[in-house]
Amino acid sequence: MNSRLIAAIAAALLALLGIGAVVYYANSANSRAFNGAELVSVYRTTQAVSANATAEEVQNSVSQVRLPTNAVGKDAVRDLADIQGLKTTVPLIEGEVLVKGRFDKGGSSAASGSSLPKGLQEITVPFTTATAGNVSAGQRVGIILVGDSGDDGLAARMFAQNVLLTGVETIGDQKLVTFAANGELATQIAAAAQGGQMRLTLQNADSTKDGGKSIKVQSLVK
Repeated sequence: MNSRLIAAIAAALLALLGIGAVVYYANSANSRAFNGAELVSVYRTTQAVSANATAEEVQNSVSQVRLPTNAVGKDAVRDLADIQGLKTTVPLIEGEVLVKGRFDKGGSSAASGSSLPKGLQEITVPFTTATAGNVSAGQRVGIILVGDSGDDGLAARMFAQNVLLTGVETIGDQKLVTFAANGELATQIAAAAQGGQMRLTLQNADSTKDGGKSIKVQSLVK
């Protein structure tokens, strides 16, 4: 065996060892970042996925990640084989952990039963458990937007009330809240989700419908 061939083999072996070391270090760093918590492999979307997307289409829009077991729901997809032959029942947002409850053979038609009033559409937005509060599907809420109003600083306004929730899914410290809305309100919710922080208030038939006025944070501390 000539010296050049030996050198090439040695270089290849060193490269493989280097890759292995990087992978090992990355996995170890990931475990340290979660303070030694037990981790489990799940799948997270890398881009938005439309409703009625097939399992094959979804597979091209996800990456496998490792998260603490206590932050992952029991319904989380741990093997992509579990969703073969199924379709998404609702749109998936970027960064969402795949859960089996969002897949069905019938796609969106399986989730569009009586829970969604005729003429309305669904929009799903991620909240923290703190900003969403203790809400569940079937309840009605008010939606408050807190955001930067320019020179006046932070301001808050309740821009929607008596909005029906058709789905609430808790994943770790995050809640995916699905609203039933007309086109205008759905657009407002999407804009609010990008432009500030939303908070929900639980409402009932007797809830007063005030709160539509914008409140400047500065005015509360003067």
